Amino acid sequence: MRSILAAHPIVVSGDESHLFPTLYGAFAGRGRPSKRKAAALDTYDRWARGEIGVGAGPHRWVSRERLCELLDEFVLDTKDEQARVASGKAALGTILEEFATASGDGSRAVLVEKTPGHLYYSRTILEWWPTARIVEVIRDGRDVCASLQHKSMVRAWAPADRTDQIDQWVRAIRHGAATRRQAVAQGRWLSMHYETLSTDTCGEVRRLFTFAGLPAGDELIDAIVADTDFSALPTTGPQQHRRKGVVGDHRNHFSEADHRLFREVAGDVFEAAGYQF
Repeated sequence: MRSILAAHPIVVSGDESHLFPTLYGAFAGRGRPSKRKAAALDTYDRWARGEIGVGAGPHRWVSRERLCELLDEFVLDTKDEQARVASGKAALGTILEEFATASGDGSRAVLVEKTPGHLYYSRTILEWWPTARIVEVIRDGRDVCASLQHKSMVRAWAPADRTDQIDQWVRAIRHGAATRRQAVAQGRWLSMHYETLSTDTCGEVRRLFTFAGLPAGDELIDAIVADTDFSALPTTGPQQHRRKGVVGDHRNHFSEADHRLFREVAGDVFEAAGYQF
């Protein structure tokens, strides 16, 4: 999804930033400023060293030197929660604005950022930036589990336990459903099913661009769909971050016990998300 949006000529984008999980607590949280700053820098450095994840992290959006300046400026020693939250908004907004300016060429007017964990900060994002919009991609939870099963072999962040995989999917689906019902999300939240995107890619990309306010004719949409098709992506396969992208792949990896467990843990959420057993 990020690749599709990033292919539009007026979009600037980058790798997953993980800005909110890494830095929100430093700016808007409670506790001594020195401890909050130290915790943020420690997590930042672990990202930079590749200890948390590879090919992503806040160090790809802001330099350590610049982050230290922002921490000094915006981490407040106050019990006033509203003041801390406002400071966090100013700091993270500065990072996003400076990244967009440095990455763009003057003709790109839309910034796209994709970090799965930002789902849990989506209401804050919508409240902070009135022009922000959220795109939520929903996928069959069984296929998500199959994907996580293989990710766990090459990525430390992916859970290997089937129950943990199901719980992670259920939590995300429930949070998305609850947030998009809120007033602040009305007209600013687009839910897309991975399976529909796979079968009607051009139609779904057109719907996506319309929602995002990105002008695009049929020729541009066709070109972007061709360039971002899974078969055209580099470094795909069993040991890669992008493995197969196949709809229904859980059938090749789920045991009967897995099917029973999924139905027991996620059955109601699965059906509420638009799927059927």
